[in-house]
Amino acid sequence: MTSLVIDIPNLHDGSLTGLDFASDRVTARMTDWTGKPYVLEMRGVERFHVAVESNNLIGWLEIIQGKRPRKRLLRRLFGTPNPRWPDYFQSEVEDEAERADRIVSGEAALVVLHGNFTVFFVGLCESAILTDG
Repeated sequence: MTSLVIDIPNLHDGSLTGLDFASDRVTARMTDWTGKPYVLEMRGVERFHVAVESNNLIGWLEIIQGKRPRKRLLRRLFGTPNPRWPDYFQSEVEDEAERADRIVSGEAALVVLHGNFTVFFVGLCESAILTDG
């Protein structure tokens, strides 16, 4: 039986065991350090970036919603606005601010799985639900 996990458990030294991709959904399977399985389902995925290394020990999981995300996490997904291209710079800055505002308002969630030394994945989606099972 699966159940909704209200608080994010301590996944430190756990493992990412699988990623499944659908048209607008990503499902991540992971375990904590004891081997207990968890499933993270992200729906309404707009953008998703994966950079898993061979040593896939998890540092921690963040689901950012209802508060302002760090710019560096959004820029990992969408790139850094480049002031050398003034025609695009202002619109990229406005797009970045709009994404951050949607996360703050709860319309979107930024999901980040940190490794011990890097970010394994980051995704912008409508909702993210972590369940045990």
